[in-house]
Amino acid sequence: MATIKGTSGNDTITPESVSPGVTGGIPSDAADTIYGYAGNDTIDGGGGNDWIDAGSGADTVRGGNGDDTIYLTTDFASVSGGGGYDRVYISGTAGNSLNLTTAGIEWISGGDGNDNFNGSSQTVALTIDGNLGSDVLRGGNANDYIYGGDGTNSLYGNGGNDHLYGGNGNDTASGGSGNDSISAYNGNNTVYGNDGNDSISTGTGNDSIVGGRGNDSINAGSSGIDSVSGGDGDDTITINTAFAGVSGNDGYDRVYINGTIGNTLNLTTAGIEYISGGSGDDSFDGTAQSVDLTIDGNLGNDVLRGGNFNDYIYGDNGNNTLYGNGGNDRLYGGTGRDIVYGGSGDDTVSVGNGNNSVDGGTGNDSISTGTGNDTIIGGAGNDSINAGNSGADSVSGGAGDDTITVGTAFSSLSGGAGYDRVYINGTVGNTLNLGTAGIEYISGGDGNDNFDGTSQTVALTIDGNLGSDVLRGGSDDDTLYGDNGNNTLYGNAGDDRLYGGSGNDTVYGGSGNDSVSVGDGNNNVDGGDGNDSISTGTGNDTIIGGSGNDSINAGNGGTDSVSGGAGDDTITVGTAFSSLSGGAGYDRVYINGTVGNTLNLGTAGIEYISGGDGNDNFDGTSQTVALTIDGNLGSDVLRGGSADDTLYGDDGNNTLYGNAGDDTLYGGSGNDTVYGGSGNDHISVGNGNNNVDGGDGNDSISTGTGNDTIIGGSGNDSINAGSGNDSVSGGAGNDTITLTTAFTSVSGGAGYDRVYINGTAGNTLNLTTAGIEYLSGGDGNDNFDGTSQAVALTIDGNLGDDVLRGGSADDTLYGDDGNNTLYGNAGDDRLYGGSSNDTVYGGSGNDNISVGNGNNAVDGGDGNDSISTGTDSDTILGGTGNDTINAGSGADSVSGGAGNDTITVSTSFASLSGGAGYDRVYINGTAGNTLNLTTAGIEWISGGDGNDNFDGSSQTVALTIDGNLGDDVLRGGSADDDLYGDNGNNSLYGNGGDDRLYSGTGDDILNGGAGNDYLAGGAGNDTYYVDSLGDAVSEASGAGSDRVYASVNETLDANVEYLYLTGTATTGTGNTLNNLLYGNGSDNILSGLSGNDSLYGNAGGDTLSGGIGQDYLNGGTGQDRFVFSESGSANRDTIGDFSHADDTIVLMDILDGAEDSSITGLSFNDSNVLSSSWYFEGTGFNGNGTQLSGIYNDTTTGSVWYNPTSNSAGDSVLICIVGSATAASLDSTDFVYAA
Repeated sequence: MATIKGTSGNDTITPESVSPGVTGGIPSDAADTIYGYAGNDTIDGGGGNDWIDAGSGADTVRGGNGDDTIYLTTDFASVSGGGGYDRVYISGTAGNSLNLTTAGIEWISGGDGNDNFNGSSQTVALTIDGNLGSDVLRGGNANDYIYGGDGTNSLYGNGGNDHLYGGNGNDTASGGSGNDSISAYNGNNTVYGNDGNDSISTGTGNDSIVGGRGNDSINAGSSGIDSVSGGDGDDTITINTAFAGVSGNDGYDRVYINGTIGNTLNLTTAGIEYISGGSGDDSFDGTAQSVDLTIDGNLGNDVLRGGNFNDYIYGDNGNNTLYGNGGNDRLYGGTGRDIVYGGSGDDTVSVGNGNNSVDGGTGNDSISTGTGNDTIIGGAGNDSINAGNSGADSVSGGAGDDTITVGTAFSSLSGGAGYDRVYINGTVGNTLNLGTAGIEYISGGDGNDNFDGTSQTVALTIDGNLGSDVLRGGSDDDTLYGDNGNNTLYGNAGDDRLYGGSGNDTVYGGSGNDSVSVGDGNNNVDGGDGNDSISTGTGNDTIIGGSGNDSINAGNGGTDSVSGGAGDDTITVGTAFSSLSGGAGYDRVYINGTVGNTLNLGTAGIEYISGGDGNDNFDGTSQTVALTIDGNLGSDVLRGGSADDTLYGDDGNNTLYGNAGDDTLYGGSGNDTVYGGSGNDHISVGNGNNNVDGGDGNDSISTGTGNDTIIGGSGNDSINAGSGNDSVSGGAGNDTITLTTAFTSVSGGAGYDRVYINGTAGNTLNLTTAGIEYLSGGDGNDNFDGTSQAVALTIDGNLGDDVLRGGSADDTLYGDDGNNTLYGNAGDDRLYGGSSNDTVYGGSGNDNISVGNGNNAVDGGDGNDSISTGTDSDTILGGTGNDTINAGSGADSVSGGAGNDTITVSTSFASLSGGAGYDRVYINGTAGNTLNLTTAGIEWISGGDGNDNFDGSSQTVALTIDGNLGDDVLRGGSADDDLYGDNGNNSLYGNGGDDRLYSGTGDDILNGGAGNDYLAGGAGNDTYYVDSLGDAVSEASGAGSDRVYASVNETLDANVEYLYLTGTATTGTGNTLNNLLYGNGSDNILSGLSGNDSLYGNAGGDTLSGGIGQDYLNGGTGQDRFVFSESGSANRDTIGDFSHADDTIVLMDILDGAEDSSITGLSFNDSNVLSSSWYFEGTGFNGNGTQLSGIYNDTTTGSVWYNPTSNSAGDSVLICIVGSATAASLDSTDFVYAA
C-alpha cells in the first residue's frame, strides 16, 4: 500500500515504471493512493482498491483490478475502471461521452456539460449522475440509479428495477422493463413507464405520462394541464381537475381527482373502474362498463351512473342523482335531496334526511331513508325498507317478500305481492285491512289497533303491542299477540297461536290445533275444534278444551271450571278447582295443592291422575284400561283396575291394590301394605315396616331398611329384601333373593333358587333344608353345607373365615378373603380359596383349584386336577391323576403324586417331587437350584435364571434339561438326552446315550460322554470333548475361540480354532481357520490345512504338515518329520525346534522337477536323502548364493530356500525358517523326498 505523487508534468505512473520525479514508489496490488496533479498523465493503479486523483490534463487513467475510485477533469483523454466496482467523479464544464461497459465503470458522476453516459450493456447495478447540463443517460440491465440534474435530460432505465430522477428541466424519462421509480419534477416532462409496475411522479408542469404495461402508480402533481394514460395493468392515477386527458386503459384502474372544477367522464371510454371526483358538479357515466365500479362524486351536485356489475356509488353532500343500473349496487345519497334509481340487481340504498325519491328497481334491495317526507318504491324483489320513524312517508314494497319499517304518521302503506312484514313505531292507533294492504306480518304501535286479516289465506303474524286491540286471523296458521290491555283475539281457521296478555281477555281458538296462552286476568277461553294447548294464569277462568287432544294448564290459584271435552286431554289444575271432567278419550290430570281429593276415575273419565299433597282416595276398580295413579304426599288409598296399572304411593302410609294385570306398585317411604294381585307385578317399597304379598306371577319385589314380611308367591320371583330383620319366602318357582345377614328367616321354596346375603355377620345354612341352590354369603364367618345336594351348587363365602361344602355334582365354591376351608367332595368342582390361609380338598373328580397369596394347604385328591397358588409358602399335593400345578413364588412344598404331572414353581421352593409318571417341571426366578432328578422323579425340567445343578446321572429314561439363564451344570443319564445351557458359562455332560447338547452364549463345556453325541456351541469360548468318531461339533462363525479335546482321531469342524489330542488319538486335522493343534505322547499326524496354523507335536515321533499359510511347527521331543508341500512366500513356515539328530524336513513333489518340467529337479539318493551336491549353506545365502540349483541354508537368518535354476537373477523360493541357532547344524541328510 503506497501513496504515490506525480509532478506537474506529463507523468507515467504504472506498475511497470514511473517517471522521474514521481515519489512514493510504484503501484502494486495493494490499495494505493495516487495523485497525478497537472499534466497529461498516464496512470495505472494495478491490483487492489486504489484511490486515484488524476488532476487536470488529458489524462489516461486505468484503475486496474479492485474496487477503484477515480477523480478526473472533463479534459481527460480516456478512463477505464478495470476489474471490480469502480467509481468515477468528473469535474469541469465540458461534456463527456462514455460507454460504461467498455470503460468498466459502475458508478459515475459527470461534470457540468452535456454528458452522454451509456451503460446499456452493463449487467451490474449502475449509478449515473449527469449533474448540470442536458444529459443523455442510459442504464443497463440491473437495478440502476440515474440522476439527470437540472437541464433538459433524457433518461433511459432499460432493464432492471431502476430509479430515475429528472430534475427541474423539461425531461424525457423512459423506465424500460422492470419495476421502475420515476420522478420528473417541475418541467414539462414526458414520461414513459414502459413494462413493469412503475411509480411515476411529476411536478407542476404540463406533463405527458404513459404508464405502460404493469400495475403503475402515477401522481401527476397538483397543477398543470396533464395528459395521463395508465397503460395496461391495474393503475392508480392522481390528477388535478385541470387535466387535459386521463385514461386508465386495460386493467382495474383507480383515478383520484383533486380540485374545484367539475368534470365529465365516460368511464368506459376512459377505461376507469374506480373514480373519486373533486368538489365540482361531476358527471361520471359507467353505463357501458362490464366490471365492478366505485364512483365517488364527493362534493357538488353530481350525476353518477353505474354499469352492469356490482358498483359502489357515493353522492356525498349535494342534490345528487344516482343510477345503479345492473348488478348488486350500493348507492349512498348523502345529506341532500337525492333521486336514486337502484335498477336491476340486489341493491343497497341509503339516503339522508332530505325529501328523497327512491326506486329500488328489480332485485332484493335494502333501502333506508332519514327524517324527510320520502317516496319509496321497493320494486320487484325481497326488499328491506326502513322509512325512518318520522315523516309522512309513502311506502310501497312492490312484488316480493318485503320488510317495511314506518312511523305511525305514514301517508300510505302497501306491502304489495309476496309475504310482507310491517313494523309500525309510534303512539297513534291504526286500522288496517291486511288483505287489502297485502300485509302478512304486522307489529302495531302503542295505540288501540284494529287489524283484520279475515280475508287472508296465508299464515299471518299480528302483534297489537300496547293498547286494547282487536285482532283477527285468517284461514291459515296465524300467530296473534294481544300483549297488555283487554284484548279480543279470533284465531279463526288454521293452527293458530294466540297470546292474550295480562288483561281480561276473550280468546276464540276456532278450528285447528291452536295454542292459547292468557295471563292472570279472569279469562274466557274456548279452544274450539282441534288439538289445542291452553294455559291460563291465577284468575278464575272458564276453560273449554273442545273436541281434540287438548293440553290444559289452568294455573294453581283460581276456582277454575275445566272441561277437557272429547279427545285425549292433559289437564293441570289446583286442588281448589270447582269442577273437573276429562271427557271422552284417555285423559291425564295433574292436581297441585295441599288439600286431599276423592275421585272415581271411571265417573270422571280420567285414566291418569297425579294427586296433590293431601290424603287422596282414587278408585280405578271399574276401569279396564291401563291406569297410572300417583297419590303423591299423604296417606293415600289407590286401587288399580283390570289392566297393567302403575300406582305410586309416595310418602305416607299407603295401601295399594294392583288387582289384575301386570302392575307396577311403588309404596314410598311409609309403612305400606301392598297387594300385587294376579299378574307379573313389580313392587317397590321404602324404608318402613312393610307387608308385601306378590301374589301369582313372576314378581319383582324390593324393600328398604325396615323389618319387612315378604311373600313372593307362585312364579319366578326376584326379591331384594333390604337391610332389616326380614322374613322372606320365595314360594314356588325359580326365585332370586337378596337379603342382609340380619334376616330372621329365609326359604327359597321349590325350584332353583339364588340367595345373596349382604352384611358383616356370619350365617349358618343347610342348603338342602332351605331349598337353596346358589348362595352368596356376607362378610362374616359362614358355614354353608351342601353335602346332601345332588344338583350343581354355587357357594360363595365372600369375606370371613368360611367353611363351604359342595355336594355330589359339579360345584363351584368361592372362599374369597379369609382363612377358608373348602370341600369339593364328588364331581368336577371349581374351588377358589381367596387371598388368606386356605385349606382346600378337591375330593374325587377333575377339579380346578385356585388359591391366593396365603400359606395354603391344597390336596387335589383323585382325578386330573389343575392347581394354582399365590406368592406365599404353600403345601401342595396333586394326588392321583395327571395334574397341572402352578405353585407361585413362595417357599412351596410340592408333590405331583401319581400321574404325568406338569409343575411350575419358583426358585424359592422348599421341596419338589414329581412322583410316579412322566413329570415336567418349570422353575421361575433368579436363584439357582440343585436337584437330583432321579430322587425327585423328574423327567423334564426347565431351570430359572440362577446357577442350577441338575443331575440326571442315575436316570434311565430320556431326559430334557434346560438350565436357562445362569452358569449351570447339567448332567444327563444313560438314555438319549437333550441338554440346553442357554446363556451363561455352562457345563453340559451327556453321559450315556446319543445326546444333544446346546450351550448358547457363554464360555461353555460340552461333554457328550458315551455315544454318538451332537455338540452345538454358541457365542463364547467353548470347550468340546470328543470321545467317539460319531460325535459332531457345530460352532457358528465368529462365535468365540473354541477348543476340542479329542480322544479319537479328529478333524476340526468349521469355526473351531483349537484341537488337543488326548488318550490314544493319533491324527488331528485343522480347518480353514488359524488353528492351534496339540498332539499327545503318541506318534501324531498333525495337519493344519489352510490358515496360519500352530502345530505342537509334543512327545513322540510326530509328522507336522502346516499346509497352506505361514505356519509354526514345533515337533517336541521324538523324531519328528516336518512336511512341506506348498511353495511361495505366502506359505513360508517356521520350524520352532528342529533337531539335526532326530528331525527330518520332508520335501513333497511340488519342489521337484517331476512336478513341473520347467524346474530343475533335485537329486536324491536311493534312501530319498538329498544329495550333498545339491545342498549349499553359508552366511547370507538367501536363495542363490552359488548360482546353482539346490537347497540353500542361510546360516545367518536360519532361512531355508529352494532354487530351481542357476539364474543369477534369483528365482528361489523360501521353504521355511529354522532359526539361526539351528541352521548351523543342518546338512543335506536333514532333507528327504516324499512323493
